[in-house]
Amino acid sequence: MQWQRDNFYLYGLVEPLTGEYFIWEFSHLNAACFQVFLEKFSATYAQDIHIIQLDNGAFHFTGV
Repeated sequence: MQWQRDNFYLYGLVEPLTGEYFIWEFSHLNAACFQVFLEKFSATYAQDIHIIQLDNGAFHFTGV
């Protein structure tokens, strides 16, 4: 018997002072999904200004 696995990735942001969070589930960990995540975040908080600290993950760059 072969176990079948379904992989998914959680993209999320947390406001450290209040604990408020924004999380979406995606099928891949790549620049295209990260861009969609940022678009959903900015649409949800369109009236606010946020600073997001990122690491040097390859999916944070588009290569353009």
